[in-house]
Amino acid sequence: MDKYQWHDDEIRALTERGLILENRGPLDRFNRVRPCYDSHERFFVAKAVPKDSSEVSVLRSLQAITCLRNRTIPAELVDCQHSTVVIMPFLDTLRMASPEYVTMEQYLYLFTQIIEGLDFMHERHITFGDIDAENIVWSVEAVNLRSFNIEADALYYIDFGAARRLSAGPGSGVTISDYKKHGGHFRPPEGADNLDPYAYDVYCLGETLYVTCQSAEECDSNFCFQPSFYSFIDTLRDPNPTRM
Repeated sequence: MDKYQWHDDEIRALTERGLILENRGPLDRFNRVRPCYDSHERFFVAKAVPKDSSEVSVLRSLQAITCLRNRTIPAELVDCQHSTVVIMPFLDTLRMASPEYVTMEQYLYLFTQIIEGLDFMHERHITFGDIDAENIVWSVEAVNLRSFNIEADALYYIDFGAARRLSAGPGSGVTISDYKKHGGHFRPPEGADNLDPYAYDVYCLGETLYVTCQSAEECDSNFCFQPSFYSFIDTLRDPNPTRM
């Protein structure tokens, strides 16, 4: 796929908001996600999302709901001719968390928010489709940027490119046949055909928690999660969703 070329009206939308695209390069291989900064050298992320896409629709619907369990990234959506530009605060990904500055209590609080956020989406018949530590961000400290007022240790889902709204909720038997169109970081254990998207989200949640725990313990051999927590993770990672 060719790299995306940002249009004049998209750049103008950023300029009107006092933002300048960073020249050091994109944050994705398609050049749709770019860092930008304001006059105080505070960094943001701008993403040019295809106009009228499922990603924009899901983002708009989630942004409209005020709820503590809603862990959708705070963002401003700006409609342009070819795209909707999503402007977000620049936060660390979950993959960057380390026991060097994250306590066990903070890890568990972050994990709780991941679970709450996914449950919130599933209650509204929305599946995320690509849960991974790179698609989850959190604030190391409190952030006050423009209209974004974010508390320390707040966690959010980003990149809703694989998200979709479904006709029914978890356990209803709904399946999808176009998984390969967007894909996910983890291979579906039951195969990509007639995939239960809710079960796949839960499986990816388990894999993400497992990888994050393992990474933390590799950084500090004295940092250990309880066996009971790993048992919980193993339940999420069960390749047979009917046993959950």
